[in-house]
Amino acid sequence: MPDRQFKRYRDNITFTYYGGHKESPYEFKVPKTDVWHVVVEKGIDSKPLDLTASFTSTQAQTIKRTPPRSIATSLKEADEQMDHEAADASAAADEEEKD
Repeated sequence: MPDRQFKRYRDNITFTYYGGHKESPYEFKVPKTDVWHVVVEKGIDSKPLDLTASFTSTQAQTIKRTPPRSIATSLKEADEQMDHEAADASAAADEEEKD
């Protein structure tokens, strides 16, 4: 659960979580960047469950974002921007081929 929800869980306040009763292995994709907590409840005090839990995490895939284009003030400037972007895309494709 995200950090804010974990604090609510810890303080015994209504909280939101992802998951539920799941069989092993359980894969979860984090829907947003945040501090996340994995909570494994072993039942209740009067009826504890006999279980073992472990988890691994993998690094998220980085998405390369390009800054938005500036607004062209003329058709000539728009053409120059498009030419520049095409050259950048071509150079990036060449770099990927080298890898």
